[in-house]
Amino acid sequence: MIIPELVSSTISHNREIFGITLEMYAYLELVSRGTFNSLPGSDGFLPSSISRVLDLVGNFDTCGFLFGIGFDLFNLFPRVCDLRQNRLMQRTEVECSDQTVVQYYQELEQTIRSWQPPRDPLVDKDPEDQSMDLVMVAQMYQQAMLIFLHASFHTATSELDVLQAKIAGIIPEMFCVLRILSSTVSTTMIWPLMMVGSFLRDSAIQEELRIMFRKDPSRSRISRLAVQLLEWVWDDESAFGLSGLDAMVKHHAVDFCFT
Repeated sequence: MIIPELVSSTISHNREIFGITLEMYAYLELVSRGTFNSLPGSDGFLPSSISRVLDLVGNFDTCGFLFGIGFDLFNLFPRVCDLRQNRLMQRTEVECSDQTVVQYYQELEQTIRSWQPPRDPLVDKDPEDQSMDLVMVAQMYQQAMLIFLHASFHTATSELDVLQAKIAGIIPEMFCVLRILSSTVSTTMIWPLMMVGSFLRDSAIQEELRIMFRKDPSRSRISRLAVQLLEWVWDDESAFGLSGLDAMVKHHAVDFCFT
């Protein structure tokens, strides 16, 4: 005789495994195909498809094991990818002349900047009890999303100075948080670390980021691949930011989804 409680437990357990696997897939799709392979005509990533996956992830109780309390922020990711594709098709322009695209960019920036981490349902009702680690990780994702947005809009070579100026103010803020979280950096932080890392020119700061990756307790192949990818960017003077990551990913045939 099969005990009903055991059946229920097995179904629940399988659902949790599926939810975690689905979130891992969504995260790696964003890290690999979304970030590095969003050029016009690319067949590796469709913003609409990842939107559907994110919707599915949100239906599971396990939602947040990778995205943390910043999960809702990632629902903006496909919209930023759409913006980037539009701008890459106009990359020969010094400035974007399409006011609709400019307004879309400004609206996304305002949405990201005004985003606030939601309350963690696992802690007490007192906001002061919110896990500071969770809040800081959410702030990292927020800053990384701003970098991704700026880099997605300012795609022309002639806009490099504008892009660097916008990101210059974000990097110190991210490292203030990173220095607190450095002992617990894990696979969940790969995307924000790669966002900020791809724009680093200072060798001392680059080394600091290397050390943070080495402290990753999971010591995963994905973490090792991430820092290797950044080192390829740092070693190539012509590689910088998202375009540099794109170039290195294609040159070395990197795919996080099959690592």
